[in-house]
Amino acid sequence: MLLSKFRCLHEIGSVALFGVLIRWIISTNPYSGKGKPPMFGDFEAQRHWMEITYNLPVSEWYHNSTANDLSYWGLDYPPLTAYHSWICGFIANRINSSWIALSESRGIETESHKVFMRATAIIADLLVYILPICALGYQRRTHHGGFPYIIRICAEICVLLLAPPQILIDHGHFQYNCVSLGLTAWAILFVNDEKDVTAAVLFSLALNYKHMSLYLALPFFFYLLGRCHQAGRKAGSTKLVKIGAAVIGTFILCWWPYLWNFDDATQVVRRLFPFSRGIFEDKVANVWCALNIIVKLHRFNTGVLAAVSTLATLFGNVFSSLDLFRNPNDHKFRYALVNSALAFFLFSFQVHEKGILLPVLPATLLLTDDPIAATWFIIAATFSMFPLLLKDGLALPTYAMVTLFLTLSCTLLEWKLPRYGERVSKHGPQNEEEEQHQYDFACALMTISVMGFVILSLGCQFAPVYQRLPDLWTLLLSVYSCGHFVLFFIYFHVKQFEAQPILHKQRRKTMKAE
Repeated sequence: MLLSKFRCLHEIGSVALFGVLIRWIISTNPYSGKGKPPMFGDFEAQRHWMEITYNLPVSEWYHNSTANDLSYWGLDYPPLTAYHSWICGFIANRINSSWIALSESRGIETESHKVFMRATAIIADLLVYILPICALGYQRRTHHGGFPYIIRICAEICVLLLAPPQILIDHGHFQYNCVSLGLTAWAILFVNDEKDVTAAVLFSLALNYKHMSLYLALPFFFYLLGRCHQAGRKAGSTKLVKIGAAVIGTFILCWWPYLWNFDDATQVVRRLFPFSRGIFEDKVANVWCALNIIVKLHRFNTGVLAAVSTLATLFGNVFSSLDLFRNPNDHKFRYALVNSALAFFLFSFQVHEKGILLPVLPATLLLTDDPIAATWFIIAATFSMFPLLLKDGLALPTYAMVTLFLTLSCTLLEWKLPRYGERVSKHGPQNEEEEQHQYDFACALMTISVMGFVILSLGCQFAPVYQRLPDLWTLLLSVYSCGHFVLFFIYFHVKQFEAQPILHKQRRKTMKAE
């Protein structure tokens, strides 16, 4: 038994290293803002935060001053991001202090500094994101005919690790989304293992790293609340108090330096929620950007737009959240995470293209349950960010990653339509011929859809620019992507309502028997 487990861990470790290799290959490409003064790009933003947090006291990190010009990539993420920047800045100062010299290091583009920055992203990805994805893939392991057991586990984990959006943004464009996404993945792992307090702490840390993790907050809240309700009045109340105390304690710990000064705390909040930027940014693939073609939303009052978007977002979450509260189980939970994140992406105020990474995480975890839909959605999400990636010089890596991911998904996953229990039609159990027709139809639709994404992305890259419509192809790709996301939003809702529970105790018994 021990030898078998060791061998399995060895094989999974090899797959994880392959995922690291792909990330490092992507990191050899250009990054956001390379050679583009005066603001450069997100690469410089991350470096600048290291400079600010290392050289200035905590009380000045979010305030405008001579040493901290907020108009030049001012810090606008929660405190945990700032602490991470300080750690990276501390290490950078030990290696080469010129990389974070206050005001003197702006726009630095030396090769050695690029290697350092890329290495920090790789290490953060490995420690915080790749490990829980491997653990989740191992936790969900099942027997499949035609493959030895260990090979099947590794094949599934390999596909999970190579979903293109996170890799292209973190290691191409350059950010540290892997930290907040990885903390969320750890939280999902502990939720599946019924360690709810630990899961609450981990998701609270994700919220304190990137507040966009709020996209996934409602499923966590209603799932854990539903579990407390199922546990009975006394046991459920005790569990709810423990979870609440864990969440409050985590927030207090993260915000501790700012709790002693009201102005400091409110300044951080103002930096996190910049309503002045408008209801959407650039040509993002959500409902408001698509609607803006017909109704120019910038003519409306910002407060009215914020209220309407908030109500639309809450309405988009209500059915999924109530269903999860009434029937909390792991299958519904994963679909609910996608549905909540999509509702926020499609309807909330001030959405960025990279916000699609939030629904991509739970969709990635659905690859083994619903491989066709999950693969299709992840490819759509990748192409929805194509204008941003094209601007960074990452068109070729994008095509390569999509091709690699699609090939591995088709080859290593058992593509099939999701089944939860016995499918029954009016004429009895669904026969194999009918199921095959549905499978062929889904694959044909996906092929046509992906071809559309390729054509529109090529148009963004090579089509002539029309003076009257300079953003024509970008807008077409945005609307096309938005249409896909709305349809996936409906589809994943249907699948959530269909999903049947798998009791955790039964799953553990099955895993032990294996």
